[in-house]
Order: sequence, then structure tokens, then C-alpha cells
Amino acid sequence: MKAINFSFREKTAPDAQQIAIDAIKAVPGVRGVAHVKADSKDAAVARMATVYIADDANLEDVRSRVEALEQVERASVPAERRLIQ
Repeated sequence: MKAINFSFREKTAPDAQQIAIDAIKAVPGVRGVAHVKADSKDAAVARMATVYIADDANLEDVRSRVEALEQVERASVPAERRLIQ
């Protein structure tokens, strides 16, 4: 499974965040969306979320759709990590 990290804009109300999350869930290939820690006392952390994407989905297409939402400040693909044996 692939992932995209994104942050909501400052002062985006919780109901507006939920509208964006619902829109992201409707994008083909998206398997789930979750806040990193919605109840964090750190406002920046509370605005962070992750989109989980099917392996066969177009990562850049999903990232650009997420970033195009007005509630989203930025979206990025985390660096790939590999297990070294």
C-alpha cells in the first residue's frame, strides 16, 4: 500500500476537514484517510493526515487531487524506505 501525507490549512474547521476527507475517500484507488493525531495539543500535528492508496493507483494523480482541495495546504509523497538485511 502507498501513502500520501497532507496538512489542512490553518483555521480549517473540523466540519470542513471532514468534507475534504469524504472527498478524498471518493477518489479512485484511495483505501482510507486518517488524521495523524487529531487530538494533539500541537496545532500543526492536529492538521496532519495520511491517505492510504492501493498499490495499483496512480500516486501522482491522487496527490494532485488532494492538494487541489481548498482545505489542504500541501500534500506530498513520503520518501520510500527499504528494509536493509
